Amino acid sequence: YYAEQLITFQGTVSDAEDASEDLTVTWETDALGDLGFTTDVTSEGAVEAFGELEEGEHAVRLRVVDTTGKEGVDSVVIDVGPPNMAPSCESTATVADDHDDSLTTTFAWTVEGSTVSASSTSGLTSTLAGAFAAGDAVVCTVTTDDGKGGTDSASAGTTITNTAPTVSAVTLDKSTLYTNDTLTASVTSSDPEGDTLTTTYDWYVAGASVQNGTSDTLNGASTSVGFDKSDDVYVIVNVTDGIDTVTSTSSTLTVSNTPPGASVTLSSGPVYTNDTIPAVVSTDDDDGDSVGVSYAWYVDGSVVAETSSTLDGATDFDKEQEVYVIITPNDGSVDGSSETSSSVEIANSLPTAPDVELVEEGTTTFAQLAASGHHSCVLESSGGIECWGDDTNGGVSDAPTDDGRTFLSRGG
Repeated sequence: YYAEQLITFQGTVSDAEDASEDLTVTWETDALGDLGFTTDVTSEGAVEAFGELEEGEHAVRLRVVDTTGKEGVDSVVIDVGPPNMAPSCESTATVADDHDDSLTTTFAWTVEGSTVSASSTSGLTSTLAGAFAAGDAVVCTVTTDDGKGGTDSASAGTTITNTAPTVSAVTLDKSTLYTNDTLTASVTSSDPEGDTLTTTYDWYVAGASVQNGTSDTLNGASTSVGFDKSDDVYVIVNVTDGIDTVTSTSSTLTVSNTPPGASVTLSSGPVYTNDTIPAVVSTDDDDGDSVGVSYAWYVDGSVVAETSSTLDGATDFDKEQEVYVIITPNDGSVDGSSETSSSVEIANSLPTAPDVELVEEGTTTFAQLAASGHHSCVLESSGGIECWGDDTNGGVSDAPTDDGRTFLSRGG
């Protein structure tokens, strides 16, 4: 880190009761107090700010305060060096004359064979600053003249060495990672000579490199480079200025269990008292876990059953009542979000029509007939009984016909 150079400040905050976005964070140092940085907190709890610090050692603190005023603090100590200056070459000449003549000395600079002007010259010292890049051959030629036709010259040269770039931070955009998430890396890097930097990202999943190139994102849903529950994920960043390459590794995230999902619907047609209502449920789980479902059936706002995927109207509801169900999926480790079905209003059941029989006036209908060799009986639909026989023992009289039979009638 250098004075007068932008520094990236990053951290992660969380709270058991409050959402990350509701937390207040500030960056501080012992010497400067509140640094006054504008700091936003993502839904994942990531915190990032940018600013400068003076040269010296600084204890940087991240302070977080929840909605009740309770706070937490974490700190790190960093050293900030002096402002990073452009490179320079300095040439100092030593001249002499055997006759002690007054000497005039001049300096001529070339970079890669091309003449350039000195940044400053004072007496027998000349300086060239910032007019070259790594690998350049720089030559300074000194010429001295005694004013009487005597001259002499000498040269000295050097090759400018490259200063490697620096990586001050590699951060991931999530603090909690799930299967099918997309993970993005952010890199803060710089080069003292202002060289153009190229960054590549080597992504690792479960200890193996799965994607190496210029992409700063990794797609967890990918079948070839994705990640699953319990996998460890990190990225190794390589930054080069074309000559030197530096590497830096991010923190490691372990892929968390993704809560399961579910949806539920009830019958779209009319439902009557004594009907059975089934809950039609579909579930999903990004981790491929087996998903179970619990049920809570409500009738007019009160729970009536909690064990089955169906509700029996013969015992649990009547006409004009409102019925709905709340389901909660579980993958064996955690519950998913509960889902509520739409409500069903129990319809009025149609009455049962009575049995109707039309009989021609003056006609008797019979429900049952019993016959034997000497007598017979019928059961009328009205409930009456009629019997007749041959009156062998004088039991009946008034035979209904002329065939010698005797008729007996008894009302129902």
